[in-house]
Amino acid sequence: MAGLIVFSLAVDGFLYKQMSLVRAQLPAQREAVIRYTMEFHKRDDITIRAFVAKLQQFAATNQDLRPLLDTYRPHLSAYFMPVPQKAGPALVQPAPKTNK
Repeated sequence: MAGLIVFSLAVDGFLYKQMSLVRAQLPAQREAVIRYTMEFHKRDDITIRAFVAKLQQFAATNQDLRPLLDTYRPHLSAYFMPVPQKAGPALVQPAPKTNK
């Protein structure tokens, strides 16, 4: 029983030390993450949106790329824009014939 108490006190001491180290590192890492996020939105976000838009335009003319884009659509949903479809000739379906 005494061994269990000593072991749990040692584990508690270790966890306390780790938590204090993490709390000391948190403000610096928070600032770094905010800085990297703002840099991403200023520079890389625009580049990714332009690239995905060009891929969508290319996929509109090349049907082989469409399944590949559909595979990554859930992961890049924020970057996919609705591509305007060209209005083609309307297909008129003949009315079904009824036998009376």
